Amino acid sequence: MSNNKPHTSIPGSYGGVVVSQVLEFVASREMDGDAIECRAFNDMSGSDVAKHKVFLDILCMLHTHHTY
Repeated sequence: MSNNKPHTSIPGSYGGVVVSQVLEFVASREMDGDAIECRAFNDMSGSDVAKHKVFLDILCMLHTHHTY
């Protein structure tokens, strides 16, 4: 998965910068239960990688309608 949305930068604490980006994708019912993980890090500080993972809960039940 890749993303071509622009980054947004705002001033952060202690003279830093907070950078964010929106991820957009089209989900399908086959993705139900799949995980999406976001990772953030700062090369200059040497701090640990911050991670957040969510599992997709896509309830796309197939409905059929019968006419008699």
